[in-house]
Amino acid sequence: MSAAVTAAPAPAQPAPRADAAAWLAVAAGTLGALMATLDISIVNSALPRIQGEIGATGTEGTWIATGYLVAEIIMIPLAGWLERLLGLRTFLLIVAALFTFFSVQSAAWLPRWA
Repeated sequence: MSAAVTAAPAPAQPAPRADAAAWLAVAAGTLGALMATLDISIVNSALPRIQGEIGATGTEGTWIATGYLVAEIIMIPLAGWLERLLGLRTFLLIVAALFTFFSVQSAAWLPRWA
């Protein structure tokens, strides 16, 4: 009689854990998605005021939000191409400078309440 020899199963290897850089990338991506959603929500909630300020009809006003979404959709793949062209550091500096500039310009248009 011969006994069948069975090998003991190998101990399970623990799954590799993500490092801090991976978690930072996930957090940055999540924050970016949140900001995009927040921006379109701001545009939609301010739409009646924007329409009144520029004298747009209801139909023309919907093009404001649509134009924002179209610009965002165009910029998503363009951002990847520009990052490869300019390098990550230069691209982020330019984008941050433009964001700051246009934020200041938006604030400059706010009415001055006495």
